Amino acid sequence: MKKAIVALFGIVMVASNLLALEASPADKKWCEAVEKKIATGPAEVSTPSETRVQLLKAKAAEMGRRCDVTKTSTGYRVAVK
Repeated sequence: MKKAIVALFGIVMVASNLLALEASPADKKWCEAVEKKIATGPAEVSTPSETRVQLLKAKAAEMGRRCDVTKTSTGYRVAVK
């Protein structure tokens, strides 16, 4: 019984993480624009949204790029290298 509860809890945690990264239509459009920007070389992107930072980090990793994230007073600055 304990194993079933732990397994169910694990599944719920994984599902909630996947749903949390689900992008809204505006986030998808933003991600497409940023993808074009970082495709040309190193770039710096600013955003107030932590969700967009996660989307950018995932996209950069897909492209084999590295990100340095800095929290600012108005949001986040991401340097893609």
